[in-house]
Formats: sequence, C-alpha cells, structure tokens
Amino acid sequence: MSKVIIPVKIKGNEVEGNINQEKKAILELKDEKSLVFDIKGQEGILKKLQDQKVDGIKLTLNPKDITKENLKKLKSYKVKEIIILVESSNDYILRNIGSNYNFEKIKQAVKKIKHKFIKLNVLTVIGLPEATLADDLNTIKQISKLKPKELIIIACDEHYNSSINELYNTNEYEPLSSVQITERLKEVITTAEKFGIKNIKIEERNNIKDNVLESIWYDRIVEKIKSYNVKVKEVTIQANPEDVKNIKGLEDANLNKLKETYDVVLNIEENDKIKMGQFKMQILETYTDFLEDNK
Repeated sequence: MSKVIIPVKIKGNEVEGNINQEKKAILELKDEKSLVFDIKGQEGILKKLQDQKVDGIKLTLNPKDITKENLKKLKSYKVKEIIILVESSNDYILRNIGSNYNFEKIKQAVKKIKHKFIKLNVLTVIGLPEATLADDLNTIKQISKLKPKELIIIACDEHYNSSINELYNTNEYEPLSSVQITERLKEVITTAEKFGIKNIKIEERNNIKDNVLESIWYDRIVEKIKSYNVKVKEVTIQANPEDVKNIKGLEDANLNKLKETYDVVLNIEENDKIKMGQFKMQILETYTDFLEDNK
C-alpha cells in the first residue's frame, strides 16, 4: 500500500486536520510558525496520533531536539522519517539569524538519527542574510555528505523568523528577488544533483518552483540538442508524466522558445517507466535531411 502524507497543523496541544482520512499514513507535522515540531510538551499529540494506528509519522525537527532520549521516544511513537533543519553550514550565518545550533551539532544529530535507523531528510534555506551563492552552494555540498534521502529547499524572506524580520526592518537584509531566487535555485539544484542528491523538492512560493523547473528543463534540452553534430530540426523526448508540464513550460513557453531561438520543434511523449528528472531524446529530422530531400 502506498503511503499517504497528510498535513497536520499543531496549535498548542491540539491537532488540527482530518487524521482519520487514512488509517495507514505518514503524518507530516509542522509547527505553523517555525515549521519545526517541538518535542517538549507534545508527547500527547504523538500518543493521539499513535492511537490512529498509522503506519508511520514524519517530523520536522530542530537539531537541538535530536537527543538519544528524544529519538528513543520518537521511535516508540512510530516516527519513521525525520526532516532535520539545516539552514546553513556556515556558523556565522546561523548565529546571525538566531539559530540555536551550529553545523557540528547537525552532524552529531545526523549520526544519532541514522543510529536509530530512522529515514533522514534535510530542509535547507537559500538566500539567508549575508549568504552568498558560494555560501549556499557550500551548504549543499556539506548536506550531501550527510546523505539525506530527500532534500527540501525553501527561499528565505523577511518573514522567515523574528531575527531576520528585525534585520529587514533595520535595512540590514534585503530578500532575493524572484529572478534571483530562480537563478540561485537552478545553481543549488544542479550542485545537489552533482553531489548525488537525487530526490529534491522546492517549496511552493509565487510560482517560483515552476519557473525554476521550467528553466532547468529548457537548459537540459538545449544542451542535449547542442551535443549533436548536426543541426536539429525536430526531436521527440520521452519523459515521466509528472515532468511534462515543466518541460513544456507555462503556456508552452519552452516549446515556443525552442522554436523561436533554435528553430527546433519539440514533441513530448509520456513514459512512466522513465524516472522523474530524466528523459530520452530522439532526432526526427535534421536540416541536412531537409536539404537532401530538396536536391
């Protein structure tokens, strides 16, 4: 049976949302304000969820809460996945945004999680105050050494936490623009893939996710077309159905751009046997074929 993620909001000691929707499910618990579940004082919630006879629970945790004692408790409450918060690998940046942990604490926490055979995922943030592209890329490199099963990326803004909001209000922090976020996410995702992180998710925000994925797909297709030793006129690619929307782009933007910029017609075939993020390309016609046909 496939596992279902049911969003559950925590407010005080109450659980909001329909946790009876599926008897066997992974429940993703997120604190409304900080996106981090605080173990202390919340055992009643875990007990309540356990009574629902769920298959497993998924939590987002702050590194400071990853202790042997807490992990033992979480294991007993059927917690099977932990998303650990790794905002940056730069300790100065972490202190600057008011984080209560450093990167050494993260590495120690990861060891404890893996020792308990709990699945490890990582949540990271790009565009933090004073974080350059080099800082964000280095964070991804350090995260890759932790070998997470999944990487979730979010873009910082002035509402991220109270420390950052204060920096914003005193003109010490300016969030990245939508264009800057898109370009930085492209670099970050490319680096993550290069270092072996295959399962990557981007937090939804003002269509930025779609913009990034569309742009990445366009670059990949153009790179593949340019790798051929002939001038391509028409190609077909096979891709996972989940990727088709982003390959085409909003209102077929990528298809139109390829035609206008490179005079290439792109056909897309769905193939659920191809993994997400991958594709197969076949040349249907080249300009050499066109010239030979008109001799």
